[in-house]
Amino acid sequence: MVRPMRRSERGTIMIVTAILIFVLAGMSAALLSVGVATARATEEKVSRFRAFEIAEAGAAAVIAQVQSGNGPVISGTTTNGPVSFQGGTFTTTTTATIGGPGAELITVNSVGDFSGSRETVTVEFSREPPTINESFLKAVYAGNAAEVNPDGTYPNQFQYQLSFGGGVDAMDSNTAFDGDLVEGDVYAGGDIMRNQQARLNGEVKGLGNLMLGVAGASNHTAVRTSTPVLPPNLAAMNYSQIADIDVAQNFGSRTSGTLSSSDPAHIFTKNPSDRSSLTSGTAKNDYFLEDLGDGTRAWADPITPSADGNNKIYYVDGNVWINNFSTIQFQWAAGTKITIVAKGNIYIGDDVRYPDNSTMVAFIALKDSSVADSGNIVLGDPRFGTVDFMDGVMYAENDFKDSNLTSQGAAHFEILGGMLAGNRVAINRDYAVNSAHWEWVPSLGRNVWVPRGQYHSEMTVRFDQRLTDPSFVKPPGLPPASPGGPAGAWQALCWRRGL
Repeated sequence: MVRPMRRSERGTIMIVTAILIFVLAGMSAALLSVGVATARATEEKVSRFRAFEIAEAGAAAVIAQVQSGNGPVISGTTTNGPVSFQGGTFTTTTTATIGGPGAELITVNSVGDFSGSRETVTVEFSREPPTINESFLKAVYAGNAAEVNPDGTYPNQFQYQLSFGGGVDAMDSNTAFDGDLVEGDVYAGGDIMRNQQARLNGEVKGLGNLMLGVAGASNHTAVRTSTPVLPPNLAAMNYSQIADIDVAQNFGSRTSGTLSSSDPAHIFTKNPSDRSSLTSGTAKNDYFLEDLGDGTRAWADPITPSADGNNKIYYVDGNVWINNFSTIQFQWAAGTKITIVAKGNIYIGDDVRYPDNSTMVAFIALKDSSVADSGNIVLGDPRFGTVDFMDGVMYAENDFKDSNLTSQGAAHFEILGGMLAGNRVAINRDYAVNSAHWEWVPSLGRNVWVPRGQYHSEMTVRFDQRLTDPSFVKPPGLPPASPGGPAGAWQALCWRRGL
């Protein structure tokens, strides 16, 4: 027999049931809230992970660009993006700098965005600068390209002879014998001859006969070799494309004159009318290196690249001149490091000096297939021969030759850097004076009595040892050891999450 529930008992059960329902409802709400939070956390974690992946993809894209040779390799900061990628975007900021000792450093900050989440990846990597082509490590280099056979071999007997000599200097009142002096290594793809006045202090290497005589005061080491020191592959350098400043392009439609000091090409004057006597026979436009106000007191007003014009390659489709009728000497601003590449000839008629040990400038003359006699560096003033001192690493794809290096102001000349030519160094320094006379010498600022006789214009070439110093940052664009080869491989220094 089932006993009927009392009213009080029924009330208790209802209360307990209500409590259980309330508790279960709370637990369900809590579980639901936890589930929603967990889902949101999972979604956020997925979004952050996707954002991180996208940021990594952006960094990888920059690295691939740099390794392919299309990325920043000198200096500056570039920003790219946002770039759409797999449902999100990435924005990259790349900063490229030159570090010590001369290595290129690149920092990439890549920001990835996906569905409201943002992650950042930072990559730092570097590469060592290229080893400079061996020809640029000589004080005097003559590749003698004219005598190379079609198969790349050289003849058994050479027509070309690189000569170092001596004789009476017309500017010396004591008529002492003054010989050439080379401080550094010498190479010729032919014969080399030295007379007893010349001093060659370094390795003297050649493919042909080495007629060096008794060493005497010359501290040289003779090396006859069958392995040529090949010239750099200048075509592979592609200077017209890699140059930072295209001088002719900056001048635009201007046929002559100068540019604003804010323009990196302002250090050139184009086709100056007062020097038409020098340029009337040239086949291309002529650009005179002189920096606007120079021409009266060059030392006080040095050639100064603009703030965005230093550590740059200047490409000139035309001839480059250093020849001013109002001065015979120029000076670079301290810390200048530039490379001037001329597709034509480079004519040096006045002195250009470094002010300090941080300055270095390279001059490279390229052949122009449309101009027969191009790719030369010509030393000396056609009128006065006034070149006493020239600081610079100078390479002529064709010949390094002279213009009027006689008693009229160039009884001696000195180069700090290199006298380098893919073909021949052909400096004629011996000349005759047929009639004794007084002669005004601009470089001395006085008249000099020049007796009748045979004379020699003394040459001194000192190799710039900084070219072999790994801690010294060189001008950009010097040809590397491997023809057309790059600098060292890029090496990752760090790859981290966040800035």
